[in-house]
Amino acid sequence: MIKYREHRGGLQESLDTAREFDSIKELFYYLVNWSQENRLSYNIEDFTIRFYGFDERCNQDLWIVTARGQGIGFIFEELGK
Repeated sequence: MIKYREHRGGLQESLDTAREFDSIKELFYYLVNWSQENRLSYNIEDFTIRFYGFDERCNQDLWIVTARGQGIGFIFEELGK
């Protein structure tokens, strides 16, 4: 299980967007659809994931999800397990 949250101005705002996915592929397909709805038109090849660091506020490791080099969200809790 993959837990993803959008990048937002504050922690609680970001946590309020949390969603669960069965795989990275499922997450990327969701993000492609999300981008089309928001007139961004990303392709699966536009997304990357890299380790971001430890978030002491949530006591979680984070992986940043980027689209064409711009951070759009975080994977948390499950990816490293």
